[in-house]
Amino acid sequence: MSSFQGSFAPVESGFVTVGRKKSNNFKSKIQLKPMAETPIKPIKPIETTETTSSVTVELPSDAKSEDNSSSSRPRGPRRPPSGIFVNLGPEWKKFVRDLIPNKSSRTSDETVMNEISKVKSNSSVSNFEFKKIVCMIFHQALKTDRNTLVDKIIGCWSRSGYNIVELIDSTYDGCKPMTQACWSGSIYCIQRLTASDPSGSVLHTVHPTKNETILDTLLLGKNYAIQKDPANALFAADRFDKCEKFIRTSMERLEASKASASQSESSVISPELKESIDGIVEAADGSSTALIDQLTLKLVDLFLEDQTKSTEYFKAVKATVASDVFDQVDSRLKDEGIELN
Repeated sequence: MSSFQGSFAPVESGFVTVGRKKSNNFKSKIQLKPMAETPIKPIKPIETTETTSSVTVELPSDAKSEDNSSSSRPRGPRRPPSGIFVNLGPEWKKFVRDLIPNKSSRTSDETVMNEISKVKSNSSVSNFEFKKIVCMIFHQALKTDRNTLVDKIIGCWSRSGYNIVELIDSTYDGCKPMTQACWSGSIYCIQRLTASDPSGSVLHTVHPTKNETILDTLLLGKNYAIQKDPANALFAADRFDKCEKFIRTSMERLEASKASASQSESSVISPELKESIDGIVEAADGSSTALIDQLTLKLVDLFLEDQTKSTEYFKAVKATVASDVFDQVDSRLKDEGIELN
């Protein structure tokens, strides 16, 4: 068998264009649709200071995946791109299940990684097909609590330059990796997936078909493990309880981190920007329609004049107005091809 060289072959990179190109008659194309009148939610308090700071934001790619399926979704809260959907043919499914069966004997980690290396060197297997095969192997490893194998696959995937979200947010047999780890009650695998996630979104994984959160899955897995082996019920309960404690603590830390980042962003809004936005809010006189219209037009004007200023104003609006008002402003800007972050 061929030896594994520490990482998969590097992937090719490409360029994507997000949004529509700006035209000279850009502003004239704005057509504000009538909206139902609803009261404005209270403005979030802002603490202004004289200090400034920079905020670096990683944007998700809107590029199509290698199987030409579009990653676009209805607009809503920003989220990382979805992982790979594993839809292998029967021959490759059999290959993976023979390599890592759900039950029976264990194939060594070295053997599995060598087989992965052999598949990679197979000229008849496309790069995307190879990724899907590895994703299925990854899911099988999670199902059977193969923590060292899970660790090796994540490491090799990252060293190969592949997008880690493709792997840790992949879907196989109707499940996500975090769902598999929670069902088996693997504290190490749960920790590894959480540590590998650049956004914290794996903690909010929901079963695609059953609408179960990872805490729901964890409880179901715990009950199943206890019923399956009553003699070791105490050990199983302790294992799953540790998983639950880690997940809840990680969720709390993630929320605290987001709140801190939001507060830091709010604290650097200049008095001039605050005064401008407050003036628009006051002029709207409780009408969310008027507020959204005026904020949208203000941002379009700024975008055509100075994109840097429009970005600063956009961030100030986000930190000032109610989230539902901001989301509608953001959506209407996108309708005109304006992407601000």
